[in-house]
Amino acid sequence: MQHIHRHVRIIILLAFTSSLFIFLITLVGRWPSFARAQTIVVNHAAASCQVAGDITSQSLLIVLLDRSGSLTYQPGATDPDGYSTSVTKALADLWPGQMAVIPFSNQSTPVLGPYDLSVASQRQSLKDAVQNYPIGGATPLDPALQKALTLLKGAPVGSRVIIVTDGNPDPATLNGVNQANDIRQQLIPRFCANGIPVSAFGLALDLTQTDGQMANALLNDIARGTGGIYTNVRNAHELAQVVVQLYAQWQHLTFLPAQLSDDTFTVRIDTYAERVTFVTFRSNGTYGITVNGPDGQPIPDQSVQRSTDRHYEIDNMALSDINQPGTYTINVSGDAQAQVYALVETRLHVTLLQPSARTTAYIGQPLQISAELLDGTVPVLPRPNEAVLNAQVQVLVNGQVTSTTTVELVQENNSPLFGGKITLHSVPGQVHIQIEAVYLQIPVEASRAQVTIPLAKKAVIVPPAPSCSTINCYVAQYRLFLIAGLSLLLLILLLAFLLRPRKSKGWQLVQGGHVVDLGTMGRPLMRRLFHKAALSSQELESHGGLEFCGASFVLLFKGNVQLVATGNEPKVTVRQGGRTFLVTKESQQSIELTDKDVIQVQGCRPATLHLQTDPL
Repeated sequence: MQHIHRHVRIIILLAFTSSLFIFLITLVGRWPSFARAQTIVVNHAAASCQVAGDITSQSLLIVLLDRSGSLTYQPGATDPDGYSTSVTKALADLWPGQMAVIPFSNQSTPVLGPYDLSVASQRQSLKDAVQNYPIGGATPLDPALQKALTLLKGAPVGSRVIIVTDGNPDPATLNGVNQANDIRQQLIPRFCANGIPVSAFGLALDLTQTDGQMANALLNDIARGTGGIYTNVRNAHELAQVVVQLYAQWQHLTFLPAQLSDDTFTVRIDTYAERVTFVTFRSNGTYGITVNGPDGQPIPDQSVQRSTDRHYEIDNMALSDINQPGTYTINVSGDAQAQVYALVETRLHVTLLQPSARTTAYIGQPLQISAELLDGTVPVLPRPNEAVLNAQVQVLVNGQVTSTTTVELVQENNSPLFGGKITLHSVPGQVHIQIEAVYLQIPVEASRAQVTIPLAKKAVIVPPAPSCSTINCYVAQYRLFLIAGLSLLLLILLLAFLLRPRKSKGWQLVQGGHVVDLGTMGRPLMRRLFHKAALSSQELESHGGLEFCGASFVLLFKGNVQLVATGNEPKVTVRQGGRTFLVTKESQQSIELTDKDVIQVQGCRPATLHLQTDPL
């Protein structure tokens, strides 16, 4: 019985496995579409930092200002003229909210502020404290960043941090802590989680030396890990431009470098401008600065707010009946190292219409880019060739820029819309699109005309199955499922046929005191399935425990029971009542057996055949 149950379990397992296999085959026709649809999902390896938000009159700016001795020690001083001091003071004159400065040197990281810059006396106190702070010693950047994090707890929206330094943290290990490792592992994630971007400026770093390379890498990691920007400036004079340009970007102002002509600088201000701030950097205070309006006359003192330092002058004015649009001239008294920039608050800006933040770009498919110029909220319709709009398209893979392409946007006929397309061939990642615009040869503010969207493999859209109204349509639509169902039905019928009751059911052989039920006797699986109507003498011996002394014969169950000899020795006889019959292989005859017939083999006990009937 145990053999029988084992074989039944095997057959059931085979049936289940076959059915599952057929079912999976039915899905083959649909599998490619499933696989392609899953590739739409793009996995972002690095989490994005929270957005800092726009700057308000409450926003806090913290400047981490390197005051180590390498700034002024000769030879090789990185900032002998104190430009980093003046740039920090210029930020105090520009920033509209609160500001604190953390000078760091030796093991000292005091906090100057925060000061409310809307109060003139507090702004001046901060500028004086920065100007008078001594320079000398090492570079404790890690403690300075920790102080900044403390100040930024509960900081207002739009708060930001700037680092200005000329080298790697020194000493490398401070108070038992590796400064660079602690910054990367502990501090950067905290700035990122709080939505505080940290922009860093490497001041005259020597990238041919190990210290310069290490500082460059660390500052880049800080900026990239917090959503800020990093710039390695070649000398302290360049610091003015990149810091002021960053401030313009933060405030969504148009940044206009002035054009130098005949020892004077000129800046053209268009009719869309509402406020202009001229920022002029000079070698020292001996060079006078004069700002002349479009009429060639100096701007009246009563119509301008002016801030000065030995290295800069900031002139802030609103455009009005006195201060008109046009070309302004800035005279710097022949200073060959002077720099002049205009920060313009303007109604004119460019907006990106397509793609939106909800768009996904697909590899190998055209991506539509559309933009337009706005005067406030009203679209501007430029005349032919008055405006130039381009889209800078960057592909990022694992956060790294792998390609940059400029797409020229073409103005549609008699429309304010500018459009273009690009087809990207890359691996999945992200696409960053930034619009750049020029109107009447003047750059247009476009800091908000940008978006970063996923770049994925081509999307596959599986069309819905058509509705059917005829039998042929249903057969064609569900062909695979019909084939699977019929295959499963045939398998069930085959198993039912193979597992039907044995024809030997009810017959027994009795030899001595040993009784064998021929219908339930254990046999090999293949013999059971494909030789259901035949029992050999060898099976009766090996699986039934009977003894026929090596005789060779077969019992066939085909409506009745027949004995067929398949060998000659030893001889097999059958006794039926009072008669005995010899069965030989040569005679090719079979003997029909009935109830109580006896199979006799010379030298063995006789075996009597019995038919057991089911009780009523």
